[in-house]
Formats: sequence, C-alpha cells, structure tokens
Amino acid sequence: MLEDIGKIKQVDETIVRARSLTTFLYSHTRVLALMRKFLGKDLVRAGITRFATTYLNLKSMLGNKKELGKLFRSDELNEMGYLKKDKGKNASKIVRSDTFWENVDCAVNFFEPLANVLRRMNSDVPAMGFLYGCLLDAKNDIAKRFNNVEHCFKTIWEIIDKRWDNKLKTPLHLAGYYLNLYYYYPNKLEIELDGTFRGSSILYHKDGSRG
Repeated sequence: MLEDIGKIKQVDETIVRARSLTTFLYSHTRVLALMRKFLGKDLVRAGITRFATTYLNLKSMLGNKKELGKLFRSDELNEMGYLKKDKGKNASKIVRSDTFWENVDCAVNFFEPLANVLRRMNSDVPAMGFLYGCLLDAKNDIAKRFNNVEHCFKTIWEIIDKRWDNKLKTPLHLAGYYLNLYYYYPNKLEIELDGTFRGSSILYHKDGSRG
C-alpha cells in the first residue's frame, strides 16, 4: 500500500525533491556538520521497509521545517559557497517552496496511518485479530486528516481497498475483527448487522450443536 501511494504523481515528485534535498545535505561534510548543529540531530531515519523509511524521512523533514529554513538563510551556509552551485541552488529552492512543504504534509498524512498499522503488525500484538480493524481505523484517520473532504483522500482509499480486497479481506481476518472485543463493543450494532457476522454466528452454533 505504501509503495502504491508512493507512485501517485504528486507524492512521487515530492519524494524525489525531498531526496534531492537530503542528498545535498549529506554530500558535503561541512554542510552535514552545520545541519546537525542547526537541527541538533540527524535528518535521515531508517524504517523496516523502503517506504517506511521514506515516510519517516518526510516526517522528520516536516518536523524540522523551521530549522532547515534557518540553515539555508544562515551566513555560515552561504559563506561555504555550495549554494552558488546548481545542486545547492536547487536545494535552497526546495526549502523555500511553500508548495513543497504542503505536499510533504499531505504525503505524511497519507503514509502515517498506514505506517502505524505496519508498526503494530510488527509488534507483539497478535496480527489476525487486529489487522482488519487497524485498516478500518487507518482509513478513518486519513479521512479525518483531510477534514472528510472526499476528493482529497479518495485515491488513497481506493489503493487501500484494492490491496485489502485482494489479500486481506479474508474470512479469517473478518473473524478476527468480529471476535476482537477491542473492536466489538465500540462497533457492536454495526458488526451485528453485518451479514458476514450473522452467517458466522449461524455456522458457529451449528458446529456447536454437533458436539
């Protein structure tokens, strides 16, 4: 899912620009040292997958937006001479672009709810009983982040549903969701009205009567 989202034109272009900025910062020892001075830490972070790493780096970049702005306005960086070269000019242009930062924020809001699902599935929490519910929560979280304006997140929901329908919406995942008390009580009426739940209950009682 994260990879599919990364292929969306706006997201892909944002990732390319973010990587260009990161490459500039990490290609010069003095620039890197100065960046660490302004940020007080590294900018790049590593995740468990390539696109988890992409999300973490975009989030880190967004969280350090002000510090990066100060860095590129600083006399110290300007006096190094790197900003007069093509890659330096491009990096400076990226940092000063409001559109770039808006797109980074948008990409993070696409990625973060799904990255949280990935993190949970790699924790000690049993996956089967939570995966279906976690994906429902992720979809709702994405919608809320865009104030439930459908055209802003419709493509993301379609990506989730496509992957979900093909691999994750199985009877076992549904059963794990329906029988998980964490999700059952807050959604009791909705779950009990679902035809799949009623069918599962009938089969359960039939099997029980045989014993």
